[in-house]
Amino acid sequence: MKIATVVMLLNFKFLDAMEARYNDVGGIVANIMLLLPSIVYAVAIAVLNNLYHQLATFLTEWGEYGTYRLYGTMADIDTNVMVNF
Repeated sequence: MKIATVVMLLNFKFLDAMEARYNDVGGIVANIMLLLPSIVYAVAIAVLNNLYHQLATFLTEWGEYGTYRLYGTMADIDTNVMVNF
């Protein structure tokens, strides 16, 4: 969560810098430079999403290993939960 917030704040600084530099300049290059912060932010979000997904998968598999080690198969886990509930 903190990483996404920092990336967003850096994007705002980058956007302000690009607007200060290219806002009064005309032409296709200026328009592309004004769109660049949005493009970079979209790519950064896609990369962070992939990293978060890999981390969540790793943590899920790591947690399931401990659960399977303690209770056995998934059917045993369901039975144990229903008995204890």
